[in-house]
Amino acid sequence: MAAPTRTGYSSSQLALHWVIAVLIVCQFLFHEGMVVTWDTYRKTPDTPLVSGLAAQAHVSGGLAVLAFAIWRLWLRTTRGVPAAPADEPAILRLAAHVTHITLYTLMILMPVTGAMLWFGGVGFAAFLHGILRVPLCFLVLLHVAGGLVQHFYFKSGVLKRIVRPEA
Repeated sequence: MAAPTRTGYSSSQLALHWVIAVLIVCQFLFHEGMVVTWDTYRKTPDTPLVSGLAAQAHVSGGLAVLAFAIWRLWLRTTRGVPAAPADEPAILRLAAHVTHITLYTLMILMPVTGAMLWFGGVGFAAFLHGILRVPLCFLVLLHVAGGLVQHFYFKSGVLKRIVRPEA
């Protein structure tokens, strides 16, 4: 069963979008505190991992991003999303589609790899988590830039859809 076609997002979709955006920014801000805590733990394993407010905020924030991203995907599937502007060049529609899929993938993989390391001690997860950080940052910036280009250059109204719920 396909989700219905919408002209805008629901209030819950908008709230989740902006909460996840703030959480991702906070994840980048708390990253250094997490690195210090993890490095201290690796050097002296007797140090409890629960030390460090920034580390705990990073773990909690990551788990929240995971939960909210899954919720957003569920809403996207059941409620639907607005279509891309019809007059948008096909290459930009494709770029937006690929960017969204990759962002959702990273919003799930980043917390999963972080949890695998933090809770399970899976060393390879640290490598993946660190590597995935770069494309996530790039895609967040690309996503923001795309919204601004839509608003100021194409004047498509796409940016307005993410600040006002569908009536």
